[in-house]
Amino acid sequence: MKRTTVLLSRGAVYWSYYVLGQSAEDGALPMLYAATSLSAESGACYGPSGRDERKGLPKRVESSKASHDEETARRLWDVSSELTGVRFNI
Repeated sequence: MKRTTVLLSRGAVYWSYYVLGQSAEDGALPMLYAATSLSAESGACYGPSGRDERKGLPKRVESSKASHDEETARRLWDVSSELTGVRFNI
């Protein structure tokens, strides 16, 4: 690959990270907020507050349609229990 192409590719990666992405630490903030904040509402979904909820400080957001699929939730619960060996009576 030519040096110019490599530099352009790297530039595109850095630009898209700057515009669309955020650090792992910042990406973890909504989860940490939901788990530890006294202001977080039980059962609510928290995500980034920025444009298209791609980056930014935590805020309450709408959960996806898929997150309400009960069959998927049951399968996830079953597989998680099987893989971890942890059982809960619910």
